Amino acid sequence: MTVGDVLKHKHQGYRCGMCEHEFAKDSASCPKCGSTEVEPIQPVYWLSPVGDVDDFGDKITDTIYDAPTRGGPWALMTQQSWAVHARSMKLGTGMGQRFRKQKDGKWLKVEG
Repeated sequence: MTVGDVLKHKHQGYRCGMCEHEFAKDSASCPKCGSTEVEPIQPVYWLSPVGDVDDFGDKITDTIYDAPTRGGPWALMTQQSWAVHARSMKLGTGMGQRFRKQKDGKWLKVEG
């Protein structure tokens, strides 16, 4: 699939077919390797129920993080809890994900 094909579809960004770099901006090529072989990233949603508070007791509003803590285990965290308890401020495979609550109540993965 080329960039022209991808631009016709709604998606969560692009993934390069050569280096697998993920990027959000509409571009004629991958910003990392320059390849024009890109594909849309399909939306990913949090599937488990989300309560009123995170694993540290902080009130959940519109953003949650699923990430490892400094203590080791992974936790569901608000922005404030993530800033205090997260092992790293980086998101991605093995580092955590950020989800934003949509108007329909679903939690869409927006980073990581």
